[in-house]
Amino acid sequence: MASKLTRLVHIEAVLGPTPLRTQEIIGEYSHAPTIGQRFQFFAVSLTEGSNTRLISTSEVSTISVRDGATTFTTESGSTYTLEVCK
Repeated sequence: MASKLTRLVHIEAVLGPTPLRTQEIIGEYSHAPTIGQRFQFFAVSLTEGSNTRLISTSEVSTISVRDGATTFTTESGSTYTLEVCK
């Protein structure tokens, strides 16, 4: 897992089969976004009785890093920003 709590913000969404439940999630990840791979992010579950929430994107198509934040776009057209919580 990432060593620090991280904020994942869903900036832009392309309508798909699964609507987003939240725009911003605080949690951790084990592998940084990599082009051609799905990105997975782990957070506290929104569902009672469950421990972990897993957010899994489609394959990452572009990545940019600026001012300590990583912004990436997925194959489905969604855009996310990933930054360490302060």
